[in-house]
Amino acid sequence: MLRIVGEGPLAHESWPLPSAKGTSALVSDLGAIAELVDPGRTGWRFRAGDANHLASMIESILANPQTAAAMRPVVRAEFLSKFTAEQNYEMSMEIFKIARSNLMNAEGTATRAGLLRRTTPS
Repeated sequence: MLRIVGEGPLAHESWPLPSAKGTSALVSDLGAIAELVDPGRTGWRFRAGDANHLASMIESILANPQTAAAMRPVVRAEFLSKFTAEQNYEMSMEIFKIARSNLMNAEGTATRAGLLRRTTPS
């Protein structure tokens, strides 16, 4: 099985679902979604805006279904190593900790510089 993925918010939101089952992807080389595909290992990339290249890639993939089949366990393993709910939670918490630390540091710097006055509720 093969999926062709474009660029945009829905592409990112739906990315892990087919990957969970080991489905490889053909993606444009434009945008962040391209970073999720390792050409020849977890899918293929076509040149954005080049319809002939896209058609050529599709023809090649359809002519060699064993290539996509061989990618299935690799795509599944990639999903398990990067996109599970547990990993998303851990990454989100790490981002939250960094953002909170940055905010606290910025508030402290602004307070020391006299740009921000802390007020205590009465």
